[in-house]
Amino acid sequence: MFNIKELLAVIIASSFILLDVVWADVSYYINNNGQLIQVEESVVLEKITLEEILKTSSPKEIMEKISKKVKSNSKKEINYVSLAKAVLFRESSNNYQTINKFGYFGGYQFGVAMAEDAGMLKKGEFKRFLKMKVSQKKFFFKYAKWTKGLSAKKFLATSKIQDKYFKRSLLVNLRYLKAKGVVSKNTPVHKIQGYLVAAHLKGANSVKLWVNGKLKKKTDRFGTHINEYFKLGLNS
Repeated sequence: MFNIKELLAVIIASSFILLDVVWADVSYYINNNGQLIQVEESVVLEKITLEEILKTSSPKEIMEKISKKVKSNSKKEINYVSLAKAVLFRESSNNYQTINKFGYFGGYQFGVAMAEDAGMLKKGEFKRFLKMKVSQKKFFFKYAKWTKGLSAKKFLATSKIQDKYFKRSLLVNLRYLKAKGVVSKNTPVHKIQGYLVAAHLKGANSVKLWVNGKLKKKTDRFGTHINEYFKLGLNS
């Protein structure tokens, strides 16, 4: 059986823990109660007792788990389908026709800013929306200048169109995060996915500020924290 020091060495070197928990670039320490604490950006994500980790007595079985975990998490490409499923369920419980009280609409809860960034609305529509001082819902249905024959009614009625523009919004945010140095060729894919889903909640610029410790307001209008969406993308 591994002793505690050997097991920790394996865990730290592998950058993950053995059980089905958050996959992340993390650091670890043991508290006074003998718990192994997983920490990311000063936020405790999981607590697993050493007894739980050491249930497997055979070093061979432990190493097989490690090998299997590495293989399952060695993603080289962003899984846009997985991200879409996670965000769609989190935002609207898979209801493509929903509109919330703030006027965010569709399965992915598009706002005016995101709709313009993704190419659904013509350039300059977000600035025009701010000047008009009307609700998002009213703007979408009455004033917005849509592209490519789209309309609020058509958009809400067509899931494939929503899926298409959600992916476009992810690509727009990814380009921004790359341009600002938040994402590089060395950034793990699971972390990029976390950033993209966080950007869906708060915007790509907010993700840049958050990563640099400069974001003041870390929640949206419903009180949802940016870290919650980061973890949602991280595990998708």
